[in-house]
Amino acid sequence: MNFSTTGSALSVSLISPSTGSPARKSTRRDGNTLSAVFRQCFDTGDLRIANKNSPALATGAHVSCIGHITKQELARTLTETECANGFGNRILWVCVQRSKELPHGGNTDLVDWSDIEVAFKQAIAFAQDCGELRRDNDARELWAAGYRTLSMAKPGLFGAVTSRAEAYVARLALVYAILDCSESIRRVHLEAALAAWRHSEDSARFIFGENLGDSVADEIRAALAEAGEQGMTRTEISELFKRNKSRAEIERALVLLREYGMARMQPEPTTGRASERWFTS
Repeated sequence: MNFSTTGSALSVSLISPSTGSPARKSTRRDGNTLSAVFRQCFDTGDLRIANKNSPALATGAHVSCIGHITKQELARTLTETECANGFGNRILWVCVQRSKELPHGGNTDLVDWSDIEVAFKQAIAFAQDCGELRRDNDARELWAAGYRTLSMAKPGLFGAVTSRAEAYVARLALVYAILDCSESIRRVHLEAALAAWRHSEDSARFIFGENLGDSVADEIRAALAEAGEQGMTRTEISELFKRNKSRAEIERALVLLREYGMARMQPEPTTGRASERWFTS
């Protein structure tokens, strides 16, 4: 796992078998398999790229990529729940900002890394022979106590990109145990993993906010927020899209907003057909 900072005021560090916006744009091209390959990296590590002349194959690969992107650019390139479900939830989202200004650099060439180098070599040697690591009793109790919260479904793009919480916490705890050359995953390793995940989850909430990943629903929600206490009628919502959205599309979006508690409907008495006015919740 890698945490890094950049010189910009805000950046997002993507830590997983994925990368930043260039890759996200590439996955949208017809016939592109980049997203599928990243999924294979995360799920199995068994990679195969079909090519008649020189087929590429890797088994049990351990792949780690770090990408950087600004929040603004990310909002333009990752906006649909379908993308987030297949691509974004295989990314460990981390918001970072620089902690200091170093106009002359950090002089890292003068730092003595020997202790860290030795520790990493020991961890690598341990990992090659340790076999399967299991949680000890204290860690099992903590895992069971927090599992429901980790696996609980959450709405919108935020929920989509954080839907693999259990997998990430389990993997991070394993990494911490290996770095500690421990013969079991102890409570301290799981606590560290949960702390790292909470920061990632908070980052995802900051990045994606309340966006649902549904363009119609998100536009209606924004319009309702702007309308405030006046709310909007069905006719006004339809006119929001210049009547280019069908009644069924708008109905589906309103049901979605209501389901997630982001909008409420208030019937209005009329002499003719029943009318309704919608408000943001």
